[in-house]
Amino acid sequence: MKEKLVIHQDPEERFHAIDNSEFSTFMGMRTVRVSEEEVQVEMDLEGKLNSVGTGHGGAIFSLADQAFAIACNIGEHTQVARSASIKYIKPARGTLVATARKAKEDDLGSIYKVEVTAGKVVVAIFEGVGHKIK
Repeated sequence: MKEKLVIHQDPEERFHAIDNSEFSTFMGMRTVRVSEEEVQVEMDLEGKLNSVGTGHGGAIFSLADQAFAIACNIGEHTQVARSASIKYIKPARGTLVATARKAKEDDLGSIYKVEVTAGKVVVAIFEGVGHKIK
């Protein structure tokens, strides 16, 4: 059975849907700041470690993706990810904060840079490309 895509026209409804998604809740993500300049989402790495005891790359990617999703959806248009990439810089431990900032936007979509930090240490850099659904 083909599932229907749910598109929330109202930016507040979009934010609420993304912020309270089943996956973000499962991962323990918390949105701590939302403004036109930046979005910050945090997550504790407890229970999300890899075999060497540092933050699992998938968990770090998911946190950055969550900040990107919120940031590109607080505007007029619903956006979905067209592509995303990440560079892991340092091993991650403790509580992480992903800070998303808009780098570029046009009629078709947007590009966001997301910096993931543990305290003052940058652990990953993520870039997300959004596609506007009109």
